Amino acid sequence: MSVLAIIPARSGSKGIPGKNLRKLGGESLVSRAMTCAVQVGCDPVVISTDLDAFAVDGVVQPPFRVVWRTPELAGDTVPMIDVVRHVLESIPGPDDQIIVLLQPTAVFRTAAHVARGIALLRYTLVDSVVSVVDIGVRDQVLHIGEHGRLEPLLSGMYWHNVPPNRQDQPRAYRRDGTVYAFWRRTVINYGHLYGAYVVPLIIPPDETCDLDTESDWADVVRRFNEHV
Repeated sequence: MSVLAIIPARSGSKGIPGKNLRKLGGESLVSRAMTCAVQVGCDPVVISTDLDAFAVDGVVQPPFRVVWRTPELAGDTVPMIDVVRHVLESIPGPDDQIIVLLQPTAVFRTAAHVARGIALLRYTLVDSVVSVVDIGVRDQVLHIGEHGRLEPLLSGMYWHNVPPNRQDQPRAYRRDGTVYAFWRRTVINYGHLYGAYVVPLIIPPDETCDLDTESDWADVVRRFNEHV
């Protein structure tokens, strides 16, 4: 059963200019994602990009392939599903092919993370696996709704049925971008990456990061250097 890796690496980034080609430990973020995919045994490893860094013939050798984005797919508001669809249409494969999405900004990702995600998908036969991090919130998450009213965020939750004790309230998680693993058929059947049955791959907080601002970048560099 083959595993196709998609590495989305567009040129634009408002928060951190040139983010995907910035180097950490002497290796660009795109290159780090490529190395990780090879360590896992993905083939092919597809870079979806508009970056000129991949424009020279011979720069990318098998198992690497480049799928060039059109200008319409290179904007910062383009949904990831459109990028994934573009790759899958460019590189046909069987419906039961496993796809892993490896965003370069997940700089602390290891081959072990990806292998765990693939194994979880393969042996549970769910529609997708999404990496998440525990944000340590058990209090009911609230938001300000219509007319400025404070309301529980989750549909179906009301003040009268929010558990009063923290230990009785559910923990909260957020997607962290370390790895998405799904079947090609999930995209075909559902029109998105997730499908109807999604299971989590829980990533410890010290193995993940945010990378949206220069401040985030400085923090990532510091953490990386502390563990070299």
